[in-house]
Amino acid sequence: MWTKAPSLPSAGAFVVRAALSCVRPVCLMRRHWGHRKGCTPPCCTSVALPSRSRPASVQGAEIRLACKRHLRGSGCICGSCRPHPAARPLLMTQWRTLVVKSSGLKARRAVARGTVAVLAAALVATGTSAASAADAPSRTAAQATTHAQPSGVSKFGVTGLKVAQVNALYGVDGNGELWGYPPNGKGGLSSRMDSGSGWKASRFITQADQDADGSADGLWDVTDGQLYWTAWDGTPALIGNGWNIYNRLLSAGNLGGAAADDLLARDSSGTLYLYLGYGTGKLASRYKVGGGWNIYTDITGKGDLTGDGKDDIVAKDSSGVLWLYKGTGNYKAPFAPRTKIGGGWNTYNSIVSVGDINRDGITDLVARDKTGALYLYKGTGNASAPYASRVKIGTSGWNTYRLLF
Repeated sequence: MWTKAPSLPSAGAFVVRAALSCVRPVCLMRRHWGHRKGCTPPCCTSVALPSRSRPASVQGAEIRLACKRHLRGSGCICGSCRPHPAARPLLMTQWRTLVVKSSGLKARRAVARGTVAVLAAALVATGTSAASAADAPSRTAAQATTHAQPSGVSKFGVTGLKVAQVNALYGVDGNGELWGYPPNGKGGLSSRMDSGSGWKASRFITQADQDADGSADGLWDVTDGQLYWTAWDGTPALIGNGWNIYNRLLSAGNLGGAAADDLLARDSSGTLYLYLGYGTGKLASRYKVGGGWNIYTDITGKGDLTGDGKDDIVAKDSSGVLWLYKGTGNYKAPFAPRTKIGGGWNTYNSIVSVGDINRDGITDLVARDKTGALYLYKGTGNASAPYASRVKIGTSGWNTYRLLF
């Protein structure tokens, strides 16, 4: 259950009351910054996030820390804490729908955190732990893998399957407005939320999870040939120049064996390159994956499709055949030879994966057809048939977006 807290510590704050899951009943705390007090579960917690001063990633980390402390039997980090009738024990595979109120602040190239505020906090239920990565953009791909700590792997119902990220689906319209559609917990998407403006000149945009907490922390985008990293509600940070040589760019998860999400980029000759991420938005030097990738009109992915715990990608060729490239976890050879998923995919003008839409822990695929209808292909975790039959989740109007990610 997510509701508004009875009082706000500051104006323009994101406020969330969350039923966290730590296997047994846990403390839902009423959190006032800097105040510590033990409490007895079940309690009720509302966490206030000042939109301009306290990153949502920090908030999510504090909630996870509180959950871990509770599991160890010590006191939770609390303000005034009292029993609350809404607090209930949750299973490791259960979720709660996210509803937040944003400050309404809009700035050029800003990303409003409203659609995914504290979505990372919900991932406490999976037991996924954060990981750290070295901050050294000049290091090689090999060094990035060596210095980054691997993240823990949590499991849902499929043996060996790496639990998928849970992210909103975003679209950029012709005016450069960014709109977010959070998963509704029922296999579809919630109503759109205004998530920022100033993205009209962006050629590519892709979400990335930098701290391995199970949800994206911000966006990479290419604008005027420059690559930027923008954390939620953060200021764009210039990562590098010369990115106009690429005609496709995406983050398909952790492909190289380190902790943070990585970046794939294809140049005009069809050569695909892998950039390992450091967990800060910065990237290692590129590593050549291989040539011949210009036969594909779409490349996407955001997690494990096959149940082996490694992130995969899919690619659609010009004849409409969809191919699976299983991830290896090795940056030197990140993909196994392709296998055919099926034909007929040229009915779609966009395919994109943002992670788990129906919240079963498995990565899904979203496809938009030429009429503007949107379809969900639920992931199965089975390499021989990675997707179930499609389900329509949007009737029309999705062609208003020039970018979906």
